[in-house]
Amino acid sequence: VPKGIYSLTELRYVDLYYNDIRSIDPAIGNMRGLHILYLANNSLTSLPDELGHLKQLRELYLHHNRLSFLPSTLSQLIELQILRINDNAFGTFPEVILALQHLENLDLSRNLMHTLPYEIVSLQKLQLLAITENPWDNPEHVRDISVAIGARGVVVHSD
Repeated sequence: VPKGIYSLTELRYVDLYYNDIRSIDPAIGNMRGLHILYLANNSLTSLPDELGHLKQLRELYLHHNRLSFLPSTLSQLIELQILRINDNAFGTFPEVILALQHLENLDLSRNLMHTLPYEIVSLQKLQLLAITENPWDNPEHVRDISVAIGARGVVVHSD
């Protein structure tokens, strides 16, 4: 990623799909005007803590990478409405997601997650939850969560 992009503090939209990016410079935290960030279909294995500085971010696309955790600083993305982390290597549910109370669309599909916390039902603005193709240890528990969220009118895509 060209270093100069990080000085564009008022940029609203960045699309870095399909660039075989292996890391993101912590300077991304300077891009505080970002609303939409596409980092999908790359080779990312981690994200800088400075991503949490993007407090105006509404959409974050991280699918089809090699991520296995999210930095705790993402809890500061209080405006985030869409988070796609499907098709990664998450072995556990990233607890930081529970702090994202404005989430409307969450895709966790095709990871390596074994558990889904019941607290996910506390995401009151959620409209879509995709959780397919994870090796759940307790599929009945996941089904109970799906029913509870679905009862609120949330569309749930599950196995």
